[in-house]
Amino acid sequence: MRRVIKPEEESELVWRYVMGESPADLSVLYGHKRTTIRALMGRKGVLRTPSESALLAVERGKKDRSIKALVALTKRPDVRWHPAKSQKGEDNPRYKKDRNLVKRPRKSYEHADWRRKVFERDDYTCQDCGEKGIKLSAHHIVGWKEDENLRYELSNGKTLCHECHKKTDNYGWRAANMRTQDVSICQ
Repeated sequence: MRRVIKPEEESELVWRYVMGESPADLSVLYGHKRTTIRALMGRKGVLRTPSESALLAVERGKKDRSIKALVALTKRPDVRWHPAKSQKGEDNPRYKKDRNLVKRPRKSYEHADWRRKVFERDDYTCQDCGEKGIKLSAHHIVGWKEDENLRYELSNGKTLCHECHKKTDNYGWRAANMRTQDVSICQ
């Protein structure tokens, strides 16, 4: 049979819980299930976190030594390790200084405007195969990294469909490979 927690019991349960008694102790005293007491504390907004519950259990001697040692370590802020916090920014092994400056230009207003103007000039038609109404790319005739002054020059742009863009000699990684070949030829 399910017992309902009376309002006068409710306030006393909350007070005892806040003062440090565990739901197990309260369930013995009042005859309610632990889950019922935890649900009440959740509704009242005083529910403890698992680490707070573990600390209380250690203080009362209900946990063994290994747990006590672990809890003692977590109390020390210099030993505590949090993966999400320890790997941020310069502490991350993959951190690259000024990385956002390298990637941002392609998401800038200038790039979007240059792309739109290239598409409008070419009437949204692929300049190699003449297809219209398919996925288009604004292709840099002189590569993005080759000459920074020509990045947003309208004469350096060409509208290509995705398939024709893949065939260009400075598409994706081919551009990087071309640069390394140029360096090896010069040496």
